[in-house]
Amino acid sequence: MKNYRFEQARTQTIDAKRLVRDRFDADLLEGSLDAEFIDADRSSALGFSGLPFAAPICEYLMADPAVLSYVRDVEGTQLMAFRDGALVHETEGGSRTVPTDVATIVQQVYDRVLASPGTLDEKGELVLDLKAYQVGPHYPVNLLLGNRDGYPYPLYTTPKA
Repeated sequence: MKNYRFEQARTQTIDAKRLVRDRFDADLLEGSLDAEFIDADRSSALGFSGLPFAAPICEYLMADPAVLSYVRDVEGTQLMAFRDGALVHETEGGSRTVPTDVATIVQQVYDRVLASPGTLDEKGELVLDLKAYQVGPHYPVNLLLGNRDGYPYPLYTTPKA
């Protein structure tokens, strides 16, 4: 007999980032960390560390069929990062070398995610590609509201009424 329980998104009993943090040494988790569960039973996750800001890179990586296929073929929780320009893939079983085709996709997704928030030009105006990845659930709304001073990443913050 199955035992079911009710959970809400904000009150989950386990979080993908916490699962990754529990499985890997802190020295591998520098910078911002993103993580998503690999399977529905939430027993394994894919994490990506070393990001300069919080961004949903794992969501976009796992949306790519080649990356998802590669990740699913590896058992357990996994961590990816770029260290000294090279893609590092740590698993619960040790380090792995990512196939070239998958590594190329990971690099493209990484570059696109980092470019998605846009940049400030010489006049302080935001320049961005409106067709780029959405880097947070509040980002499009905050673009319409405008930049709010006093926050390290104002376009990531939740507007309060």
